[in-house]
Amino acid sequence: MNTDRTVISVKFNQDQSCFTCCMESGIRIYSVEPLVEKCHFDIDLVGSVSHCEMLFRTNLLAIVSGGSYQKFPDDVLLIYDDFTKKVYFGDNFCIIYSGCSIKER
Repeated sequence: MNTDRTVISVKFNQDQSCFTCCMESGIRIYSVEPLVEKCHFDIDLVGSVSHCEMLFRTNLLAIVSGGSYQKFPDDVLLIYDDFTKKVYFGDNFCIIYSGCSIKER
């Protein structure tokens, strides 16, 4: 298990009720009020992550790998469903992502 807790990025969801913390050791998701950790995804599941956004307070996450312990290339955008524990969409582009954002339609 990786104990490196270096924070790579922090991103709030659309209504600012939660935020994701992307770290060298995975992802942690926090609720703002009260400030508590809701869940986490360790390095074994997602590797180190440079960008992650949660769709409102749903189980859908947009994830881009990055950092020292990447499990996926940094040109792949993953949409992960925590309820089913599956990646529903993974797309490979010829660019390196500098961020990600998801919206409800």
